[in-house]
Amino acid sequence: MVGHETMGTSQKQIFLSGEGDAWFRRNQETVEAKAETDDVIVQAFRDLDYRPRTVLEVGCGLGQKLHLLHAAFRCVSCGIDPSREAIAYARTHYPDLSLVCGTAEKLPYEPFVFDVVFFAGCLVWCDRQDLFAIAAEADRVLAEHGYLVIADFQPNWPRRVVYEHREGLFSWTMDYSRMWTWNPAYKEVWRRGRRSNQEDRSAIVVLHKCEALAYPEASRLYLQCPNPLM
Repeated sequence: MVGHETMGTSQKQIFLSGEGDAWFRRNQETVEAKAETDDVIVQAFRDLDYRPRTVLEVGCGLGQKLHLLHAAFRCVSCGIDPSREAIAYARTHYPDLSLVCGTAEKLPYEPFVFDVVFFAGCLVWCDRQDLFAIAAEADRVLAEHGYLVIADFQPNWPRRVVYEHREGLFSWTMDYSRMWTWNPAYKEVWRRGRRSNQEDRSAIVVLHKCEALAYPEASRLYLQCPNPLM
């Protein structure tokens, strides 16, 4: 998660050492209340006519989104989160999920094992120096023709917000799908968003991964363009 600017301690370490559990305790009732209706990611894959077989949620929290995917598609469903209390809760309430405590920049999984990797509201807390590692790790575990899902705020411009519950911590809002779409292997295929106020809007973005079509042969481009140097 991200650098504690005044003490030299990363937010990742702070969330692992207790702030993740504190977040869980503060938000448990709110998250539980909407657990059964938070099915937009399920709808995305129904719209895409796709049934995932293996799913990883990074920042799975209480596990309710992952549970809804598992219930809808009977997929192998794995989750990782820095809060040990959230993981314990999810294991108790959703025993069919496979869950571990950890963070996004070092995923304990083999390469190319997941059809879907998704981030729901967690990238805003991640250390800025970890973002390249996070993108690389998600790409490493996501299979060819898999889908990457990002559900988060998308402001009109990137900005930093002071974390009100602990001095020196922040959240960072931006379009996190751009961590992958610079790579021609990733194409946006589905989006649903709403503007919540003048500065922020929440959105769910689905990217499709296809390395095979990322770089078409130059000869094909020449056939389409009489003067490719112009």
